[in-house]
Amino acid sequence: MAPRSRHRRRKDLDGIHHDGTLAAAHQLACTLIKLERYAEVKSLTLPIIRQRPLEASVRIAYAKALYKAEAASRDELLEAGAILCDVLPKNRQILGPSHPLTLGILSDLERVSMMLEDRPRAT
Repeated sequence: MAPRSRHRRRKDLDGIHHDGTLAAAHQLACTLIKLERYAEVKSLTLPIIRQRPLEASVRIAYAKALYKAEAASRDELLEAGAILCDVLPKNRQILGPSHPLTLGILSDLERVSMMLEDRPRAT
């Protein structure tokens, strides 16, 4: 079953707050990121973040969509960096410093940092 239809079905059957729905939303967000459909990732993840602000996997997907978008503004880069900085300590504590997800967050943070260095501040 395709990620989009899996998410829709879980949402219809179990509701937006069910763990299965969140897992399906995360899978869909990851697929959309690979397809470089960042606006869709934002529209999918933002309502979940508003309802469940501590849902780290969805927040990470949202941060990736913010900074990977070609027209990402400086404010979006700053927001992505803030989200990634927020989820990193707990991720590092639970999974360990050498876990692939922890290393992925560090890599994303480094990319955001380099992008911010390349963008001049608005005066």
